[in-house]
Amino acid sequence: MLGADSDSFDASVSPLDFFHDEMGRISTSDASNCRWFVSSFGRFLDGRRIVFSDITGELVESYRRYLVEEGLKATTIRRYCERFRSLYNKAVKKGLAPKSGAFDSIGSYRERSVPKIVSGVGSRLDAARAVASFDFGSQPLFEQTQALFLFSLYACGMSFADMAGLKKSSVRGGRLLLASGASLPLLPGMIRIISRYDGWDGEYLLPVMRSGMSAADVSQKERSYLHNVEGIFRKAGMTCVVDADFSLRLWIDIALELKVPSEVILPALSRVPENSSLRYVSGGDAVGCDRIDGAVAMIAESVKDCTERWYAMKLRPGASYESAAAILTKEFGTEVTALYYPCEEIVKRVGKKLTVQTRSVIRNVVFFRACQDSLPAIARSLGEVAWIYRSGRSADAGYTVVPEYELYKFRAVVSRFTDDMEFMPADRDQWSKGRSVRITGGNLEGYEGKIVDMDAAQGGGRREILVRITTDAGIKVIAEIPDIFIEAL
Repeated sequence: MLGADSDSFDASVSPLDFFHDEMGRISTSDASNCRWFVSSFGRFLDGRRIVFSDITGELVESYRRYLVEEGLKATTIRRYCERFRSLYNKAVKKGLAPKSGAFDSIGSYRERSVPKIVSGVGSRLDAARAVASFDFGSQPLFEQTQALFLFSLYACGMSFADMAGLKKSSVRGGRLLLASGASLPLLPGMIRIISRYDGWDGEYLLPVMRSGMSAADVSQKERSYLHNVEGIFRKAGMTCVVDADFSLRLWIDIALELKVPSEVILPALSRVPENSSLRYVSGGDAVGCDRIDGAVAMIAESVKDCTERWYAMKLRPGASYESAAAILTKEFGTEVTALYYPCEEIVKRVGKKLTVQTRSVIRNVVFFRACQDSLPAIARSLGEVAWIYRSGRSADAGYTVVPEYELYKFRAVVSRFTDDMEFMPADRDQWSKGRSVRITGGNLEGYEGKIVDMDAAQGGGRREILVRITTDAGIKVIAEIPDIFIEAL
C-alpha cells in the first residue's frame, strides 16, 4: 500500500492510538522521549480525533507552536518533532499512512549551540543581557565592539557587512532604512549609539566604514570585529564561537525564548541562517507592521533597557553644582538629557544693601536624567565632585531611581516653598520611628511618609516628615502641617 493515494488508507486508525501501541514496543533509551512526545501530542489534540491523512505540514507547525507556547526549549521541541516523524514513518512502513512532506522542515537534532554559554548563564537572553550591562571601563576597543554588537541585536541581528553599509541618510522619519528596501523602527538604543558616534566620518552612520575603503579593508575589519565579539563575551564570563551569522542566530533564539511567534519573527529577518532554531515555518496570514515593530522593540528592551530615568547625586564638600554640570554637559551631552538643581532665592542684608542670593533647597543634591547603563561612566567622571545615590550601603547596590511622578510632586512643592520650610537628606535609621501618614492638604499634599512630632515647645503644627524620593532614606522636610491635613495610614 505504500505510495497509494491517501483515500485508500484505513480512516479508522487513530494516529494517537497507533503511537501508543508503538511506544509499548520500544525498549531502548529512546522510550522516555517517545512517551513524553505521545503525552504532549495527546494534550495538543485535546480530544480531537484525526486520521493519518490529517497530518500535514500545517498540523506539524501548529504542534510546534503549541510546544513553544508551553515554554519548552528549542532542543526539546526538536526532540519531540523528531519522535513524531519517526513514529509516523513506522505507520508509513506498515501501510497505515501515506508518504508525506509534512516533516520536511525538521532539521537534525544535533545542532551547533549559539552561543555556548558557561559560568551559570543559562539562556541566550541572559547572555545578551550580561554583555549589554558589562562595564568595559577605559577599554575603548571593547566599548566600541559592545556598542556595535548591541546595535546589531537591536536591528534584528544585522550583519557587520550590513552595518558597514548604513549611511546617515538611512535614518528617515523615525525609521532605519535598509539596503533591501525594508525598514526597522529607530529604537532608543539605536539612537543612543548613533549619537555617540555622531562625529564619525562623512556619510556613514557607524564607526565601521570610511570613504575610500576597499572591500578587502571591510573584510579585514569584519574579522577583527568578530574576534572582538568573542572577546567581550569572554570578558563577561562566557565563551562562544562567533561567525558572520552569530548575531542573527542569537536574535532569533532570544525572540523564541520570549515566545514571539515565527510568523512575526520572519518578516523582520533579512534571511533565515543555517543552524538556526527557527526551522518550523509555514505559510500564514500576513502580519501587520505594527505587530512586527512592537516585537522588535520588545526584544530590544528585553536585552537592554534604554529608558531614561531620574537619578540623584550628592555634591562632595567644596564642590559646586557648576563643576558637576560642566562634566555632565561636556562628557555626556547626549546621554544626560536633563539636570535639576532645586534652589530658592533669598534676600540678605549686606551692610546697608539688600542682596538676592540663591541657595539649594536640599543641600548639595542634584537630580539628573539618564539611562541606567550610562551611570557607571558618569560616576567615574564625577569622581571627586559628586557621588550618585544607591539603593543600599554596599558598593554593589544598584543606583536609586527617582520616580518621575515623585519628582514632579517635589518640584511642585519647591515652587511653593515658604520661609518656614526646610529640606535635607534624611538619616536611614529615622524610618524606624514615627507615624505612617498621608498629607491631604497644604504644600505637601499627596505625599506619604513618616511624621515625627517635634518638641511641643517649638509650637504649632510644625512637624518633621520623612518623604521617600531620592534614596531609601528619603528627604526630611520640616514644615507647618496642621493636624487636619494629617491622615493616619
